Amino acid sequence: MRRIVALIASMLAFTPLQSAEEWSGFDIPAGKFLNLLTIPLEVNSGVSCRVRYSDVRFHGEWGPSFSIIFAEKGTLKRDDLEERTFKLSISATENDNSRLFSVDILGGKEPYSSVFLGLPGISAEHKLSLDWRDDGLFTYFAMSSDKEFGQGHIVTSILTPRQAIVAASGLKGEFVCGTYEI
Repeated sequence: MRRIVALIASMLAFTPLQSAEEWSGFDIPAGKFLNLLTIPLEVNSGVSCRVRYSDVRFHGEWGPSFSIIFAEKGTLKRDDLEERTFKLSISATENDNSRLFSVDILGGKEPYSSVFLGLPGISAEHKLSLDWRDDGLFTYFAMSSDKEFGQGHIVTSILTPRQAIVAASGLKGEFVCGTYEI
């Protein structure tokens, strides 16, 4: 319980990377993926972002998403099968415009993927937070502006992240991110 309270407190009191809550805009076409921000990661730290978007764009099976990705090398090349990543994402569904929050671990012997929260597409703003400790504990948290939230943690020894990458695909909106220590 103390861990949950500490995580929520850290999300509310993070250090913004942009000055004075300065929101950065983005406009990414359907089917395209863009790294919006790269942040060097310290041990026992996290990244928290708030995102608002006004337009979602689909391209075949490629859906719109906004992600915080912890990576060892930070290259995120499609053909780099050795790059190990932990990704926290929000994506939109095409049929009813609901929002799905998921975590994915890629690059290990056994990839992992799980949707941990689904919400109707009416929330104006979403908060995402991802952190890791040097003992391999990754903690994730997502919340809508309607105060609906989901959270969890995974312990894995396959990944020692060095970079946090904030990325988006098929969305138009704005975001603000910050770092925090745990």
